Amino acid sequence: MLKVLYVLGHARSGSTILDILLGNHPRIVSTGELCKFYQYAFLDPQYCSCGQPVPECSFWSSVTDRLKGEPLEGDVSRQNRLQSTFERYRYWPLRTIHPGTRRRAAEYKQQLLTHYEAIAEASGKDIIVDSSKHGLRGLRLQELAREKRIDARFLFLVRDGRGIIWSFKKQMARQPEIGRQKDFEKKSTLRTTLSWLLANFECERVINRAPASKTFRLRYEDLCTSPQQSLTDLAAWAEVDPAPILDALASEQGLQISHLVAGSRHRMARQVRFRPDQEWQSRLSRTDKLVFRLVAGRYARSLGYELGDAVATSNGVTEEIQLRDAA
Repeated sequence: MLKVLYVLGHARSGSTILDILLGNHPRIVSTGELCKFYQYAFLDPQYCSCGQPVPECSFWSSVTDRLKGEPLEGDVSRQNRLQSTFERYRYWPLRTIHPGTRRRAAEYKQQLLTHYEAIAEASGKDIIVDSSKHGLRGLRLQELAREKRIDARFLFLVRDGRGIIWSFKKQMARQPEIGRQKDFEKKSTLRTTLSWLLANFECERVINRAPASKTFRLRYEDLCTSPQQSLTDLAAWAEVDPAPILDALASEQGLQISHLVAGSRHRMARQVRFRPDQEWQSRLSRTDKLVFRLVAGRYARSLGYELGDAVATSNGVTEEIQLRDAA
């Protein structure tokens, strides 16, 4: 049965790096944020991590060819709307009152399954990593799993909210060629804190509804400070040999990056290296830390994060990357 490792979490929690790491296993294909496939492959073409625009990428072209002829793939715009309806909370009223909701939900699940099967066939691998992170998408995967149509497993990746606050305080201009698909405006500490809480609560809901054997919790800080142990435990849960991933991690050539359709800019890197980074600890203001502690402190502590003024026990992490040559 096709196995899908679905990564849950908040934006900028390190899911792209984790996706890349897992993709270095010969049985696993890493795909990035598959929820953006229709948009980035057809409606607003962007770059694949191989350096080619998604519509021109040999891998994604092969996937698209396998989707052609499927009745569900006849109207890309319609499929994109269908996905939005069941993956965004703003459409909850529509899902509630629409008379064809049950039929449309079945169609959406079939769309997901067809897409995964096309990726497995094109890659020749039996395990897919989807780092879309959305909780609502995860709930539909659980339904497919209960119907015995896929083996869905849920990896909840959480990062210290203060590191995410610092990340969202940086304003960055759109640079599609390095994997930054849009302009990023600064976000307030309160807004990011609330977003972090809500996203993680939704992830908890998905995790709690799945069988315990199908769920795995991982702190991004633990992945970066103890990558060998974290990846060994993760591989055991996914029922694969950890050796290929650990060998790739230790290789002087760096990690192999395959065809991620969307994700952070790190998917466009040639090499990825880990090094401790405490930038947010020294540069995030006391006021920002206080806001986070007051709003999200209880939940953050339950995850093992130290919230005192002293240096936190879990280091944030940044990736040292070498971007592709322009050619």
